[in-house]
Amino acid sequence: MIAVLLIVVLSVGLLSGCSDNKKQSLSVGYAKVDVTPTESLPLGGYQGSNSSAFRWSTAIEWPFSAICVAITDGNGNSVLLITLDMLNATMADGLRSSLTSITGIPKENIMIHVTHNHSGPALGEDAPAITAYISQMTNGVISAAKAALDNRLPVTGMQTTYTRPVGHNTDRHYLLADGSYQSYSVGTVPKANLIGHYGVADNLLQLVKFTREGGKDVVFVNWQGHPPGTDPNTIATANYPAVLCDYLNKNLNCESIFFLGGSGNLNNNSQIDGDIIHNDYQELGQGLGKAAVEAAKNFTERNISELRVKEKMLQLKNRNYGANKVWVYAITVGDLAIVTAPFEIFDDNAVAVRENSDYAMTMYLSCCNGSNGYLPTPPSYGWEITYESRITNYPEGTAEIVQDELIGLLKEISTESGYQTVEKAADYYQGEFTPKTDGVTYINPAPGDMSLYKAVKNGFFAFQVINNGVIKNMLCNDEALVKEILSKTEIKFLFNEQSVVVGIAE
Repeated sequence: MIAVLLIVVLSVGLLSGCSDNKKQSLSVGYAKVDVTPTESLPLGGYQGSNSSAFRWSTAIEWPFSAICVAITDGNGNSVLLITLDMLNATMADGLRSSLTSITGIPKENIMIHVTHNHSGPALGEDAPAITAYISQMTNGVISAAKAALDNRLPVTGMQTTYTRPVGHNTDRHYLLADGSYQSYSVGTVPKANLIGHYGVADNLLQLVKFTREGGKDVVFVNWQGHPPGTDPNTIATANYPAVLCDYLNKNLNCESIFFLGGSGNLNNNSQIDGDIIHNDYQELGQGLGKAAVEAAKNFTERNISELRVKEKMLQLKNRNYGANKVWVYAITVGDLAIVTAPFEIFDDNAVAVRENSDYAMTMYLSCCNGSNGYLPTPPSYGWEITYESRITNYPEGTAEIVQDELIGLLKEISTESGYQTVEKAADYYQGEFTPKTDGVTYINPAPGDMSLYKAVKNGFFAFQVINNGVIKNMLCNDEALVKEILSKTEIKFLFNEQSVVVGIAE
């Protein structure tokens, strides 16, 4: 059992009652300021690839931005939502304090979010170039915040929509021929031993649109998937979130801001149609942009009401020493809920928060208001080679503590405000997957020989078949189905999202 001390700090002004007219009053401002580095500096992600310490940028391929959205309700309560094209948010606490001093907005009402860009400046590195850049970036954020507050316009409507683009991300935990799992670093495992993936990658793409009187719509976009590196990996770029927003701005005539979801276990591959790695961030951003524009044809009108904010300090056990203080947040406005945590969360936890939220749309944002590394889910702690659980500071079960506390914050807000639960379609929680065949006919080397399969790890049964003279490893967790398969001479298989055999194709 992990001991957890909880201290709740409420933004009292945001929780006060207000009249019906004021509940429907909302204004939103948007600003985007260029914060592109002006000199070579260390890049975050994949450090050590080009020098003994870290890799230094050699060029800029896509400009960097500080984007700020300011939201104010009819009571005069405001929040600032800020996104940066960076790897981590180590500077968040000081930056939020500075913004509070300048704008008067309470610190707990300011969110600093980063897109976890592996081709962006490594803000945590001790280098003069980084120190200078943080100063430049801070000035840009302050300018964006001021401009967003000055740019606030009345909101005449809030709409939401979502879609599930296929082929853009994958669970980077692999299933091996012996029924075991390991994470993304699979270089030491022969390809013949790779069966599939641990599970379905969450591919929910969410959009929120604020229609403003006298100005462009402001659109929130939420997706989960690691920003890929560039080739060569010394090129600095704002990466696919910036490309995605640029695509939306042009095709929806709006101003957009990107929020990264549960991506701690997801990479930019195509899980269902094979491991096609999308290292071209522009291709990825444009692909997601096209899906978002199509989804925008189906916006649903939502309720607007006052802003509500809750924050909570969790004292989480550190598996190496003592405990860490971690702040988590919940923000609601009408039918929209946003929850944040300073971790690389896994998509399982994002799905659980959505499923247990009362709100019509719920976004769980990674990498907000701090940088505390990976927050793995329990299965990865038991696997033989698991990158995230090996380097995290937090023991098994911590992700579920954070998840449950965020769900609790949303429940507190909905109870206090009298919010009525909104029914949502089943595919909002988890996308459906239809078993499919690869169309290949496999040959059974010895029909009727029931000694050709064996029980392996995690409830799977392993057997081998032949295709084009090559032996193929297969896994199935249904022993009766395996016996039926082994009784046949030729067969086509139905596979699930893990590439596990789940049936016989007609």
